[in-house]
Amino acid sequence: MSLKEVYGHIDANADAFVNDLVKLVRQPSVSAKGEGIEACADLVEKMLKKVGLSTKILRTKKGNPVVYGEFKSKSAKKTLLFYNHYDVQPPEPIEKWTYPPFSGKIVDGKIFGRGATDNKGNFVSRLKAVQSLLEVNGDLPINIKFFVEGEEEIGSPNLEPVIKENKPLFSADAAIWEFGGTNRQGRPHLYLGLKGVLSVEMMAYGASKDVHSANAPLIVNPAWRLVWALNLLKAADEKILIDGFYENVLPPSA
Repeated sequence: MSLKEVYGHIDANADAFVNDLVKLVRQPSVSAKGEGIEACADLVEKMLKKVGLSTKILRTKKGNPVVYGEFKSKSAKKTLLFYNHYDVQPPEPIEKWTYPPFSGKIVDGKIFGRGATDNKGNFVSRLKAVQSLLEVNGDLPINIKFFVEGEEEIGSPNLEPVIKENKPLFSADAAIWEFGGTNRQGRPHLYLGLKGVLSVEMMAYGASKDVHSANAPLIVNPAWRLVWALNLLKAADEKILIDGFYENVLPPSA
């Protein structure tokens, strides 16, 4: 297989590939509102099938559908898993957009719309790379799996049960996360890890009714209690001060 042939195929089909991305961008999929989720998952599945992948829709009781796609090479033993998401952030405030957020309008070679980069653009670029390799070579040098979820923008609250209930599907030798990019010199970034998301809700209580400020020396202000509590969480050097916080943190492997 010649990569030059693959790149030539990509160039020859660039307009069609971009049109597929525009179609996906035009489909709303706002997880925070539940807008267009089912329709977008269906569209993602159709795109995977069109390239030749076998697909499944994975569901939990509460979560948005996860689209799974797989291509098994005729001879390869290694498997690469792609993670992406089809949901996007809410587009508000609408009046701040130069072009409508779900228009997919192309101006000066740039696509304007929610998800054009995060994360529909990344998903489509990977899928079209797979498509080009297949159409030029007829097979892939590795097995490929796509895992495309619909709740990343709200913290993936139902991701864990999906993985636990379908663990064999996620077996792979390596995985590439949702995005990529280049630096100012045009060289690709290589991400070696990502942070998670942690939210904490703190509440402080004081008097049950309005109290005159003259009583400040006698009655503790709940606002100050919150200030003191926050001051105990993190040091000026960004170190978390909560006992045991770092106990399960793995050191760098290399």
